[in-house]
Amino acid sequence: MKRRTITKSERNIRFLKTLIITVVLLLSLNTIMFGTIRYVKAGNPAPQPPYTSWATASDSIQKCVNVSKRGDTIYVGAGVYRERIYKTPPNLTILGEEMLSTIIDCQGLEGATLFDRTIFSISDSLVVENFTLIGNRNSNNYRLITTAFSDTSFGRRARGARLSNSTLRNVEKAIYFSNGVISDNIMIN
Repeated sequence: MKRRTITKSERNIRFLKTLIITVVLLLSLNTIMFGTIRYVKAGNPAPQPPYTSWATASDSIQKCVNVSKRGDTIYVGAGVYRERIYKTPPNLTILGEEMLSTIIDCQGLEGATLFDRTIFSISDSLVVENFTLIGNRNSNNYRLITTAFSDTSFGRRARGARLSNSTLRNVEKAIYFSNGVISDNIMIN
């Protein structure tokens, strides 16, 4: 049986095809593996979506969450943010500048449903670090964090959330999520 000899041009074509397929795969993985870095700065006078620098930083964490995609990271500057965070995309990381000076304060924010009385309503693999989170002690059933339904299968609770290096204040029921990590936090009631 004779072996067919591969010419140099055929080898070059095979190499180029392999190279093109490899580059396309790496580029498609890159968009999944590396999200966009976004910024939030309290009182920023000129916020401009998509909030990708301190100069164009959002003045609201939720506004920044609204433009975020899977795998993004949000850096939050020191300040007081009076808002709730909801509809977070999967694998979102929200990092406060410093635990004592980066504050999400929900005192006085009332709501009709459980999710309206929750500081964070999260989806899969949300990471929250370096915040002071203040709940509304006077609200019925107020929670700090509740898992929302994930985007991957209806009825399954979000998984893999992590809350660390934060101060938790005035929270009646504290935290409810499955398969998550809670570490290095201070709880004050």
